[in-house]
Amino acid sequence: MNGGMSSSMNYHFSHRTLKYAVDITKLTPLGSRKEKFDNSESLKSYPIYNDSVYSPAEGRIIEVVDGVDDNVPNSLGSSNTNMIIIKHKGYNILLLHLKKNSLLVKKNDFVKVGQEIAKVGNSGYSSEPHLHVHAIKHDNKRDYFNGTSVPITFNGNYLKRNDLLLDQTLIFR
Repeated sequence: MNGGMSSSMNYHFSHRTLKYAVDITKLTPLGSRKEKFDNSESLKSYPIYNDSVYSPAEGRIIEVVDGVDDNVPNSLGSSNTNMIIIKHKGYNILLLHLKKNSLLVKKNDFVKVGQEIAKVGNSGYSSEPHLHVHAIKHDNKRDYFNGTSVPITFNGNYLKRNDLLLDQTLIFR
């Protein structure tokens, strides 16, 4: 949904700590983010809702937040969101908008690449189910969100808006 090196492609680009954030969604067989004829207020209309989230990196879990309700689609919640933050080397990797009560890890756990850690939801400042991922060079031990955004790659590719992946392979750019 969002990603890329300009404000026109990436909603987050103008924010120092979110500059290189990527919002990941899943398409229906017809190519839309939501089933066309389903109830517009149903989270289950979105194919990504309740999909597994896997750790993108090895590291220690330094923060978890759970218990925030998922938003009804097309309405924004507050800035409180279900999330997992992984410390990987000198970076914090933030995974946001997770489904309430789906987190499979707790603070201080060590995770490996590919380990299932949660489910995709629609909590926090989000209008539809998706997985928000970003990494920051950590500058402040008390504020996990404060730092300089750094680009992250998926199988060697920095994702941008409308990139299409199939089985973790970039098939359309």
